[in-house]
Amino acid sequence: MESNIQEIKDRIDIVELAERLGLDVMHNRKQARCFNKNAHSHDDKTPSMSLHDNLFKCFACGVKGSVIDLYMGIVGCDVKTALHDLEGMYEIGSNQTHNHGQVYRSVASPRSEPEKHIPTLLDKEIYKSFHELLQEPTGGILDYLRGPSRGLTEETIKRFQIGFLNDVVSVFEVLSIKYNPTNLLSSGLLKIEDGCHKCMFTYYPLVIPYFNNGEIVYLKGRHLNEFKPKYMQLKGKDIPLFNVDAIVEARKAQRELYICEGEFDTMMAVQNGYMAIGIIGANGLKEEFVELFKGMRIVLAYDNDDTGQVAIAKDAEILARKGVMVRKVILPEGIKDLTEYFMQTSKK
Repeated sequence: MESNIQEIKDRIDIVELAERLGLDVMHNRKQARCFNKNAHSHDDKTPSMSLHDNLFKCFACGVKGSVIDLYMGIVGCDVKTALHDLEGMYEIGSNQTHNHGQVYRSVASPRSEPEKHIPTLLDKEIYKSFHELLQEPTGGILDYLRGPSRGLTEETIKRFQIGFLNDVVSVFEVLSIKYNPTNLLSSGLLKIEDGCHKCMFTYYPLVIPYFNNGEIVYLKGRHLNEFKPKYMQLKGKDIPLFNVDAIVEARKAQRELYICEGEFDTMMAVQNGYMAIGIIGANGLKEEFVELFKGMRIVLAYDNDDTGQVAIAKDAEILARKGVMVRKVILPEGIKDLTEYFMQTSKK
């Protein structure tokens, strides 16, 4: 057990874990908004948590510790549960796992920062097969998508091909016939937990596909409950731009392109007649993305909170330095994001 604890502390990158658990990590990747919000008089609007030497410390409320303490603090569990969950998430503590009587060696090795990879041709084939096995949203999933918090039409839901994972066991029985566990692990659809292969989407049945030139290059899951993190990201894969094909469309049409914060704001912008792509989080505009916008007219439409407004000013400056024509959306006071804006204006 002691060796596992040390391996967890050495192998898991605290910044990656913080992002995975839904913390708002700043662009410099050295600060984050504290999860211990009840101890902050203003919900920690000015990020006060330091991420350094694989440790965290909030200089406002004093909470601090290792990756294990961070997991316990965010999830609200004891140390035994935290160790168990982290071992499963990062395949720690066992050199081999079993599936259908076969043995598959873990290729994980200690490293200070987890590697991220673009999808291979096989990954994209697996994503397509998985997506084809999903159902169209029904029941509570459909109510959520069409309801007052999201406001998507059935046309938009179909346009972005949002899926519903209704029966995890049946879906992966079909996939396991076509692909071996090593391939499914490499694609990010599976993880190792308790020595078994488990689906990353088990508790995240709402599935949002990311397309690039008509191919699915990424998948993201969301649950409809209160536990965190709300979203599930593929293990070990770079997060691309959402609706990236809109860049080509906007260039051809010589129209402005909106950069939105998240998938749902992007879908809502498109639903209302705009050309839009999505970044993940206010600090999701990566350097390699900026090169894609040269010669375009860009509109930044981030969330109407402190983090979003700081990021929008920073990104506007970065884009302008690259010769990109850029303007910013100023949302009315009290409107938190683009989705809420369109929902409110549609009522009027």
